[in-house]
Amino acid sequence: MWKNNIFFNFPNYQSLKNSTFNLLQRNFKANKSNEKRVTAITYIRIPYEQKYLYLSTIIDLYNREIIAYKISEENNIKLVIETLKSALLLTNKEKLNGLILHSNQGFQYTSIQYKNVCKSYGLNPSYSRKGTPLDNAVIESFHSILKKETIYNKFIKTKHDMINLIHEWINFYQSYRVRL
Repeated sequence: MWKNNIFFNFPNYQSLKNSTFNLLQRNFKANKSNEKRVTAITYIRIPYEQKYLYLSTIIDLYNREIIAYKISEENNIKLVIETLKSALLLTNKEKLNGLILHSNQGFQYTSIQYKNVCKSYGLNPSYSRKGTPLDNAVIESFHSILKKETIYNKFIKTKHDMINLIHEWINFYQSYRVRL
């Protein structure tokens, strides 16, 4: 298919039809807790095992607090749903109604399962534009800082050591690290 003299060949790609798009519009300030949250997955390489871990995180934009996170060996819808449900269990359901939950357009976040969980809790899913990580800059920055301050400075040999390092750093981030 040609569009504006550019050839696109995505036969199996389905666009986000009938979805809510970028409600956040790079406005990363929230006036209260549970008003706006951002979520994303980052890949974490374990060099000696030649494997990856996947960290799914949800951050509240009011105080930049990590509401929930999960680590998995698989990048799938289950990881995102488990992270979301962990965050939802910590918050009164009435306070969640109307909350904007912003993510990229990854397959996990555009899945029917994810949208159904959002709908059942009254959440408004919001999506970054394709190929625009700045639309989700807060969580992209968080993941970058996590990697710079931990993973890139250590020689981690095992999955277990990597998971422990991530848990320790997130605890440090929640308790002591200055958040801008």
